[in-house]
Amino acid sequence: MRSYLCWAIMGALLLAGPARAESTVPSAEFQEILIKTSLLTLNDANITGNYTVLHAKLAQPFREQFNPDRLKQGVIAESW
Repeated sequence: MRSYLCWAIMGALLLAGPARAESTVPSAEFQEILIKTSLLTLNDANITGNYTVLHAKLAQPFREQFNPDRLKQGVIAESW
């Protein structure tokens, strides 16, 4: 169940980047940066128990649906 939460958060973080006018795929280097910073943010939230920073970095629709307390509880995986 926790792995679903991790994948959901990772996906939301990747989608949270600024929208581009053109429909291009980010460079491999930029993709690596996004993935690593997303994983580090998730890891920091899990270690500290503070999910507010993680919540702030998520895409807006995801932030509206799940508050930091729900992220902490792992309710995301249960709602899928």
